[in-house]
Amino acid sequence: MNEAKIVTGPTDKSEDIELRIAVEKNHYIDRIVDQFSDWCSPILVKETRQALKSRQFFWTFFLLLAAIALWTMIGLTFNDARVDFGNAGPNLLSGYWIILGFPLSIVIPFGAYRSLAREYEDGTIQLVSVTTMRAWQIVAGKLGSSMLQMLIYLSIIAPCIAFTYLLRGLSLPQISAGIVICICGCVCLSCVALFFAGSTRSRIYGVGVSIVLIVIQIGVFIAWIIFSVALASGELSFLEIDGQFVFSGIVMAILSTAALMFAAAASMISFESDNRSSIVRVMMLVQQTLFIAWCLTLACFVLDEEMLLALTFVSTHYWLAMGFLLVSENDELSARVRRQIPKTWFGRITCSWFLPGAGRGLVFATGNIWFCAFTFFLMIWAGQWLPQANSNNFNMTSYRFTPSANDFVPHIVSLISICLYSSFYLALTYLICQRYRRTGRVVTGLFSFAAGTVMIFLVTGGSLLFHFNLLPSRNWDMYTADQIFNWYWTSTELFEGGASNVDPVLAFLAGMIMLGICVLAWATAARELNQTRAVVPEKVEFEMAEEKKVERIPEGETIDEIFGELPKNESE
Repeated sequence: MNEAKIVTGPTDKSEDIELRIAVEKNHYIDRIVDQFSDWCSPILVKETRQALKSRQFFWTFFLLLAAIALWTMIGLTFNDARVDFGNAGPNLLSGYWIILGFPLSIVIPFGAYRSLAREYEDGTIQLVSVTTMRAWQIVAGKLGSSMLQMLIYLSIIAPCIAFTYLLRGLSLPQISAGIVICICGCVCLSCVALFFAGSTRSRIYGVGVSIVLIVIQIGVFIAWIIFSVALASGELSFLEIDGQFVFSGIVMAILSTAALMFAAAASMISFESDNRSSIVRVMMLVQQTLFIAWCLTLACFVLDEEMLLALTFVSTHYWLAMGFLLVSENDELSARVRRQIPKTWFGRITCSWFLPGAGRGLVFATGNIWFCAFTFFLMIWAGQWLPQANSNNFNMTSYRFTPSANDFVPHIVSLISICLYSSFYLALTYLICQRYRRTGRVVTGLFSFAAGTVMIFLVTGGSLLFHFNLLPSRNWDMYTADQIFNWYWTSTELFEGGASNVDPVLAFLAGMIMLGICVLAWATAARELNQTRAVVPEKVEFEMAEEKKVERIPEGETIDEIFGELPKNESE
């Protein structure tokens, strides 16, 4: 009777059968794939499978194919006689871009919103949060699924876009610019949708948030239709310097907004005791830095005094919106966050503004409002020392502002009024949120943002209604004392040198009232500076030291070698 021989390790006999439990992947492609698969979170795999199997993806895919085929037949039929005049390519390309813009601006972002909102509604977000995945990996998995869908839609329409290039009337920069902005816009809208999904946990408020998101998506889609038609027809060209300048500004604004919304969405998923604010505030400063750099580049071509007022209003409204959200944060820091407070007094003054807290958020936003206004003032008044760019290929009117001594006082007074008005609204919103929190209720970012926005609209709109009903129609454009709290009209009037129309006594009283509110809010926020650094417990120090220890398998010790070291048991 023949006896079977079982070998548990490698032998030199060719007749033995080697039992391999696993084979090590030595190829460099296998190692790259393994590293990439480890980096991808399981959320990406789950969301991709669910999205590609859903009816929404199936019908969107089918309707996209049908729309492309229908538009190709219609476009070639109507443009057949005008191919020689170079109209077929732009007309077909604009139609393809409009067709592509619908799933990229409506379907994919709203699908990302519902994907994360469903996690909150079903309560599965807590189960996902307690895993080893970090908050940004969860959001990245949702975003990655949206990007894979976007690539599928792009792969469908890419041959059609390539076909339009074979026709006359188009260039590679036109096509490339449209594709880049289309991709960046889809990424930004998906990040905004994920932020909206995490901004509210209630189903009642979730309906309102979804409506607001749909309105934003429709507005973006309409803007994309106008942009795509203008770009395909050649009305908006990126071949000139001014077109490239506008293109770079659009891309920087979209990508920086996407990064900010991504960080905000990830912070909402993290634990309540975690530091949710630092990364978000850093992204705000990054976006502000990019905007200032873009403005400085613009000043090398065009330097106008009207830019000072326009750029100051833009930066002020940005920090008002960010400040309304920041003042809704909780003042009490957890023990984990308190361990991150700087030890020295100088460190707390310079770096603690990035930590959570409504008071810190108030001072952080207010300081950036005054900093931006001062930066733009220096940019305009010291603009003659900026390098003069070559404006031969610049279609905008090249102008270099030469300031005079008579313009200094109106400009500086106008900037101070803008910063004081915005600081007043921000401080008043902070005090309202603090008062609302003392009643035992939870202050959300939606509440503080709505309170600040409604306050500005009521004060400005009420003063305008009072002005239009008080004066006859022939004097509606005349500035009067009832507009002292209308910061748009008052600041513009002061900037244009119309200080004689503003009553100095009334302006001084209004300024003192607003400054008093600001000082009261800043004094209330100053108590957060008294929080000192918490002592790290010994148990936490031990756990942190254990996490740093990384267990590594000795090199060369494979599975076959491990089993090869075992004693050989041969049964004959």
